[in-house]
Amino acid sequence: MVRHAERPVGGALHNMSAPPRTRIEVRPLRRDADPGKESTSPAPPGADSGMTLLATVSLAHLIRRCFPPYRDVGADGRTPVWEAPNPPWEGTAPCTNLRLCILVAFSELALNESQPPDPQALRRLAGLSVEDLEAAWLDHVRRLRPEDHRLPPFGLVRPVDPARLEESALETSPSRATIIVSRSGGPLYNRGRAPGLPDYTRPLRPIRLYGFAEGGYSHD
Repeated sequence: MVRHAERPVGGALHNMSAPPRTRIEVRPLRRDADPGKESTSPAPPGADSGMTLLATVSLAHLIRRCFPPYRDVGADGRTPVWEAPNPPWEGTAPCTNLRLCILVAFSELALNESQPPDPQALRRLAGLSVEDLEAAWLDHVRRLRPEDHRLPPFGLVRPVDPARLEESALETSPSRATIIVSRSGGPLYNRGRAPGLPDYTRPLRPIRLYGFAEGGYSHD
């Protein structure tokens, strides 16, 4: 007959009400810095995972290059203006939503970058309803193929202080700029998402796109 050892009184049974606690420390993966080199400025978003800056997009600057009289922000700091006499829509329906009209005209240009900007496009667009203008923008941007413009499947989007922009470093392709803006939502860019509209009720804010440059997606 086998006799089991008697359980000790107290001891282990007494401590079961407070089981041992395990402490786990989680550290994100990051690339080791080069020995002897320390950065004096903060790393860009996604730098730890290998992301690089692919494009800095300012629709306001790019639109102004295509339509020089246009200013996305007038004297009141909010409303766009056309700083030229005899606007293209003069004598027709008034252009009651200038920013949206100019966005649609710009998206038409993005479909064929080889054609020169045509301010007279605003004459035709001025009389359209907001619903028709929005539908026109969406129709144009759906026809733009991100994969034809060396853009990655995914990326991080970050706002930029307009006062710190360097115009020489801005994206110059209307197609790329339109694709990036229309396929960005919040902090993310997604090449496969359904294109959307920028918030045309407010001044157009610049953004930066970060992504993985491997595979030929780097920005020239």
